[in-house]
Parts: sequence; C-alpha cells; structure tokens
Amino acid sequence: MIPLLFVLLCLSLLIFILLADHVRTRFQHTPHSRRVLAVEGGVVLALAALAARVLGPRLELASWALLTLVVAAPVYVLTAFVTVEVWRRRKQGGFDREIARLAREHQRWQHEVERLEWEIKDLERQRASREQESQRLEARVRALEDQLQAWEAASAGRGRAVELWSAELAALNDLELQARREELAARVSVAEEGERAELGARLTLVDLILLRRTFLGPGGPGAELDQRLSQLRESRARAERRLAQVREELQRWQERKTAFLREKIPLD
Repeated sequence: MIPLLFVLLCLSLLIFILLADHVRTRFQHTPHSRRVLAVEGGVVLALAALAARVLGPRLELASWALLTLVVAAPVYVLTAFVTVEVWRRRKQGGFDREIARLAREHQRWQHEVERLEWEIKDLERQRASREQESQRLEARVRALEDQLQAWEAASAGRGRAVELWSAELAALNDLELQARREELAARVSVAEEGERAELGARLTLVDLILLRRTFLGPGGPGAELDQRLSQLRESRARAERRLAQVREELQRWQERKTAFLREKIPLD
C-alpha cells in the first residue's frame, strides 16, 4: 500500500510540475496576466490558510504554514492552468469561428458543385439521346425529300406545284399542319390511283415541314437543351472558382491558427 501511495504522490508531483511549467513557458505573460495570477494566488493562499486552520486547529505556526503551502501549491497550479487555458481558448476563438464559417461555406459550395455536376451529366445523357434521335430524324427527312423529288421529276410542272404547296403550308401553325396532315392521310386512303400520288406528295411535304419545325429547327428541343447545358456549365465554373477561393482562405486561416498556437500566446 505504501509503495502505491508513493508512486501516486510522485505522479501527482510530476503532473503539477508539468502544469506549472506549461503556465510559465507556454504563454507570454503581460502585466495584466501577472496581476490576474497574483490575485488568484492571494485568494488561493488565503483559502488554503483557512482550510489549514480548520484541518489542524492546534498546529504550531510552522506546521500550520507548511500545511497551508502544501494545500495552496497544487490548488494554485490547477487554478492558474485553468485560467491561462480559458484565456487561450478565448483568443483562439476568433480563429476557430472563422475556420468553422469557412468550413461550412466550403461544404456548401462542394455540394453545389456536385449537384451541378450531376445535372450536367444528366443533360449530357439527354443530349446524346437527342443527337441519336436527330440523326434518325435527319435520315427520315432525307428519305422524304428523296420521295418528293422523285415525284417532282416524274412530270413537268410538279415542281411549281410543290412551291405553291410549300408557301401555303408555311403560313400554318403546328396545330393546323397536324390537322392538315390528318385530313390528307384520310383522303389518301380513299382516293383514286391518279389522285393518290398527288395527295401522297402533299402529305410527304407536310411531314417534312413538321419534322423541320419540331426537331431540326433552330428553336427546337435540342437548342433549348444546349442552352440549359451551357448555363449549367457556367454555373459550375463559377461554383468551382468560389470553392477554390474558400479552400485557399480556409487553408490560410488554418495556417494562421497553427502559427498562433506554435508561438508563445500573449495573455493581453
């Protein structure tokens, strides 16, 4: 039992020595901090003297003074340690608050970049699908053009008829063109052989105009998709630039905090 108590006493003494050395060497003391620690020392000494008198009311003066010092020394070391650590945390708080703010902003911009990246990839998949559809429709347009040209070449004067039909159909909107297409399709199914070829040519022309307007024109879905994709890429570039700025600023504040903690901390 006695060896264990001796070991504990030695460990306690070592801990108090290390704490006292931390208070003395880790910080740059100022007149203000010295006054604070001196006041704390006086208060602790007075309380320790009172405690020694309560614990040993019949002690001689020398014994009472020794007991007072034995009680006051570790209590003062702990009090001083707590005081300077609170002081340090208060001075360090400015760094911690700024680092926490920048860390939150960094996370927010990181999520924004990831969200934009996901939307861009989704639109790129849609555009790839749209391009495949456009290629298919372009092939369909070429086939219809070939059919119409073959019908024109079969007889003189048909080219002029196609021009007149084109001018007439160009004045119609998409709904009217669709209605005209349905009308022509119905007439083709019941028309005589001679009339059916002409109606088929007019139906081919309507299909051509509808395809060009809906899928191949400058204002079609593909153009809207490209515009949205361009906007998202610009937004991603801005978000990545801001993310890089926040990352650099966060790194600077972390370096400043490290430098602050590496040097003696002034207790002003």
